[in-house]
Amino acid sequence: MTWPSTIIQQFATIKPQTPNEGDYYGPYNSILNELLPHTERFQVSPEVKGPIAPGSIDFTSVFVVHHIAGGEKLPVLFLETKPANYYPRMGARAAADIEMRKRFALLVDRIRIPVLYGISAIGTRICVYKYTKDTNVLSPPLIPRDPAVINDTAPASRWNCDILEEEGEVLLRGLVDEIKKMCLTVRKPSSKTYENRL
Repeated sequence: MTWPSTIIQQFATIKPQTPNEGDYYGPYNSILNELLPHTERFQVSPEVKGPIAPGSIDFTSVFVVHHIAGGEKLPVLFLETKPANYYPRMGARAAADIEMRKRFALLVDRIRIPVLYGISAIGTRICVYKYTKDTNVLSPPLIPRDPAVINDTAPASRWNCDILEEEGEVLLRGLVDEIKKMCLTVRKPSSKTYENRL
């Protein structure tokens, strides 16, 4: 299975060396809505956060996917985007890794499914993070900074799948299938919800 041509065309409009992560918002929003549509009780919510550093005027966005169940919005996936020029830069990848871990910390108390996935997208390359609720384990594991030498705390090899290639698409679709199965374990909307009062 391949992405719809309209999604491929959206990615094709992005200049390879763009420094603007916002150029990727539209295509990734389209992918998330394609895979997790509102007709299946999912809601893709762009959330602005920032500034990204003290004194900075730059803001960044994260896409949080919620499942609507029992009158509640429950987080089931999130995705953060960075421009492709982050990939070869050790410090930029480290910053992206830190942002992902902070986002898990913000969402952990609201998780109702066994596993929460987060996707760090650098251009079209992705690194999948996995938080397991029962064990409280987040992978890939944190690589601590060495106190004496500059070490790579977010190796480029972690972003080893390109979503525009078959392997990356299969990975992403597989994650979504797993998420949908987990959502079946969440209670169905009660008779008190708005939609059932109509």
